[in-house]
Amino acid sequence: MRALAIFIMRGRMQATLAVIGFMALALLFPMMSYVSGAAIGLIVLRLGWKEAAFVAGAALIVIAAIAAAMLQQPAAGLMFAVIVWLPVYGLALVLRRTASWSITLNVAVGIGLVGVVAAYAVLADPAAWWRDTVVVAIQEQVIDRAGLTPEQAIEWRSTLDQMSNVMTGIICAAFVLSAVLSLLLARWWQAQLYNPGGFQVEFHSLKLGQPLAMAVLVLMAMSLLPLEGASALGRDMVMVVLMMYVLQGLAVIHAVVARRGASNAWLVVTYILLAIALPQVAMLLAIAGLMDTWLNLRREARA
Repeated sequence: MRALAIFIMRGRMQATLAVIGFMALALLFPMMSYVSGAAIGLIVLRLGWKEAAFVAGAALIVIAAIAAAMLQQPAAGLMFAVIVWLPVYGLALVLRRTASWSITLNVAVGIGLVGVVAAYAVLADPAAWWRDTVVVAIQEQVIDRAGLTPEQAIEWRSTLDQMSNVMTGIICAAFVLSAVLSLLLARWWQAQLYNPGGFQVEFHSLKLGQPLAMAVLVLMAMSLLPLEGASALGRDMVMVVLMMYVLQGLAVIHAVVARRGASNAWLVVTYILLAIALPQVAMLLAIAGLMDTWLNLRREARA
């Protein structure tokens, strides 16, 4: 990964090739989109917005041409690139100018919340929209063709119906998280090249701040209101904010392991559990992040 960062920083041509290459790979392996976004983020962090705009613009032209040749839809390539690159570009600018992860992540949360509010402003009932589009499509294209028993089909449909109630929050949270993960990779690259050890210090001290923690409590209370529209909006907004507290929870665990000189096996176990039991472990991490806001768990964990 360090060699890739060195390649990106050699010049405009190399950076543009890296951005385009990983975006093309993302068509087969979606996770590669994070690396493409991280390349944009690294350029912003190190060289500024003008250089990053040049690289992104050149890459956009090529991506649009590829989409036109392969899919006859150049707009699809542009949309895909803008969704991946633009949030990372903006957040990288904030981090470059403020040198504060707290401010940057609060801005990221704001972007996600605006997305949730926009969905409710455009769609009278987002949950119903998800049921009538995505759930119906999955029912027709997957469930009906999978050879499931009637009981299994009903169970799957029930699960999808339940997911539709929080799908807006899930999508907005995932959108924000993908941008933040790309930015974290970009910052790690920057530290590897120009400030060894700096990223670890930043990540171990990552903290979102008390105002956002108070906002979580308000949104949780809002989600419990006996008003269908307000409670649904509050529930989706909570999901966006809690996703950032998952990152703070991970920062707490990394810091505690480092300060106590514990084995890195604890980190390996954490990520394995996160992969196999995502909802439950993510909630525990978010709770740890929220508790750290007031209890400062990292300070208490000093050896």
